[in-house]
Amino acid sequence: MVATTLGGAARPRRRRFLAYSVPIAGWRAIRQRRYADHRKWMIRSFAMTMNTLTSRALSPIAFLLVMPRVEDKSELILSAGTLSAGLSILSLLLLSQWWLDRKPKKPATAR
Repeated sequence: MVATTLGGAARPRRRRFLAYSVPIAGWRAIRQRRYADHRKWMIRSFAMTMNTLTSRALSPIAFLLVMPRVEDKSELILSAGTLSAGLSILSLLLLSQWWLDRKPKKPATAR
């Protein structure tokens, strides 16, 4: 179920599926000239791309949260990596969906 890369970080197949299916959905939308849908899919694709950077930024926080509960070093690394990756993708996808669902305060005017 979990594939381990050379860096030791676990990457579930579901995340790989999302990483490939989101840009494909955006590509299909633009080919069908559905520009609003394409924009939404590309915002979600950007969130998936930023997952790597955000998970690295959340790693120290994950280590601090997991460290008191885990004694084995390899289990600590795996648990902290899994936690930071999960928090990263969840927060980015929720943030991108919020961005898409928000209502602008005032409409843009033509210049």
